[in-house]
Amino acid sequence: MVTQGNIRGGQQGMTLVELMIGAVVATTIIAAGYAVLTSSSKALTTNEQTVETQQNVRVAMEFLFRDIRQAGFGMNGPVGNCPTAILPADNNTAGPDQPGGAGGKSGGNSHGPTLDTQQRYDHRV
Repeated sequence: MVTQGNIRGGQQGMTLVELMIGAVVATTIIAAGYAVLTSSSKALTTNEQTVETQQNVRVAMEFLFRDIRQAGFGMNGPVGNCPTAILPADNNTAGPDQPGGAGGKSGGNSHGPTLDTQQRYDHRV
C-alpha cells in the first residue's frame, strides 16, 4: 500500500516557483524569436521597396535617354529657337553614325556643319 509519506519524500512533481521560472524562460525565448522575425520582415519590406524604386528610376531614365536621343532627330526646318535641325554626323538616318561623316569627310550636309564626336568633345574642353 502507498502511504502519504512516500509520495512527498520522492519529490515526484514540480513546485509553483519552478513552473513560473520555466514559463518566464519560455516567454523570453518566444519574445526574442518574434523580435527577430519582425525585424527581418521589416528589412525585407524595406528592401523590396528599395528595389522597386530603383527599378522605376531605371525605367524612367531609359525613357528619358531614349527621348533625349531622339529629340529633334530628322527634323527638316528650325525647331523653336534652334535654327538648324539635328542630323546625324554622316547625314544617314538609317543605322549608327559612321566615323568621319558622309563619304569619309566631316560635315557635308546641307543644313550646316556637323562635327564628329572627337571634335564635339574637344570643343567642350
